Amino acid sequence: MKATARILIFVILLSPATVIAGTVPEIDVEALFAEKKALVKEAMQLTEKEGAVFWPLYSDYEKIDMDIFKKRSEHIRKYVRERNGLSDKKAALMMKEYLQIEAEALDSKRAMVKKFSDHLPAKKVYQYFVMEELLEAGFFSQIGENLPVIK
Repeated sequence: MKATARILIFVILLSPATVIAGTVPEIDVEALFAEKKALVKEAMQLTEKEGAVFWPLYSDYEKIDMDIFKKRSEHIRKYVRERNGLSDKKAALMMKEYLQIEAEALDSKRAMVKKFSDHLPAKKVYQYFVMEELLEAGFFSQIGENLPVIK
């Protein structure tokens, strides 16, 4: 998927060196999501009728997804800042926060899959959510590969 490769290159340029240096870069989330939208448009190849239904739903989902993305990014920044003096108590609290973020993401995804499925063919819904998952996995794998370990 040519579109996925483009966003992964964009993401790779944003993250690894600064994570290695002990910081997580400030990410222009709006620019990242604008690039992602262009990739989705290219990859989905929607008919005019499908597009009329898809894009308003996409906009709704992206607002929620952007908020979750910001929470995940802040959680990673917090990890990088606090990893060296992390107590078991603090680690347990951070794990609870992480699971809350992930539960919110999954709940959001389930709700949006239902909304998309009410208006679009299952094949298109599946294609979109698989692509979402791959883009997200690519981004966070780049950060994860370079995250410093807890000492």
